[in-house]
Amino acid sequence: MFTCPTKAIMKTDVDHFGDDQYAAVVKDILAQYEEHMKEKTPAGEVSKGARMAGSLLRFAGHDLMDYRVHDKVNTGGSDGCMDFSTGDNAGLENGMRNGKIPEAYEKHCGYISLADFTVIAAEAVMGRTSPTYNKENPFAEGTLLNTFRENFLAGRETTLECPWSVDRMPNPENGEDAMREVFVENVFNAAKDGWRMTTAIIGAHTLGGASLENSGYEGTWSDPEDQGKFNNGYYRNLLLKGWGTELGVNGNPNKNQWIRVDRGAPSQK
Repeated sequence: MFTCPTKAIMKTDVDHFGDDQYAAVVKDILAQYEEHMKEKTPAGEVSKGARMAGSLLRFAGHDLMDYRVHDKVNTGGSDGCMDFSTGDNAGLENGMRNGKIPEAYEKHCGYISLADFTVIAAEAVMGRTSPTYNKENPFAEGTLLNTFRENFLAGRETTLECPWSVDRMPNPENGEDAMREVFVENVFNAAKDGWRMTTAIIGAHTLGGASLENSGYEGTWSDPEDQGKFNNGYYRNLLLKGWGTELGVNGNPNKNQWIRVDRGAPSQK
């Protein structure tokens, strides 16, 4: 799906990559986001822009989450490699195509690895949907985009094939055990407080939503209009709204989820 009209760079040359190159990638990703936002969204539904942003975060997240500390074959992680045929990644290929992300990559593949491009693309939509976004100066001091750019470390190497990455995503049905295996014991293995980092990263669910055709789950974790904002809405909703279990989602006994059971959430303002 991701092709390059010239010779694709497998590993970004860190000596020739800087703020201008980072900003160029962000510009093209945000152009696609703005196109999606032009489409009218029916009341009560998640916007096309929010779905695009959520899809990009899911893509970058799944690319990261196959990292394993003690894997002797390949450690995985953010390497731009993903098997779209597996159930865990269902819908991601269409999401990337609909968002025209491969076309954006083609403009930059001569100087940046797909691995690095994927990370920047995800950071772009997080920065754009953040309350700190500054339309007149996207990288102004104090914006999330500025924070991302200032702290970005290029040099990730693209992996072309990754058959070992199958079945490495956390299974929601396994709850805490899945989070511990994937994040605490692997992705954040070197962190002083892996659980704190794990709690932070799942906040990405504030963008987008779940769909039956992709994950077997359905719904959002906050109000539809809030699903297009990269804020702390995910956490507020966990605390302020009432949740109950829905067993056997869409008749599938292997899919169970939390749903709203209250009759009106406290004001979040």
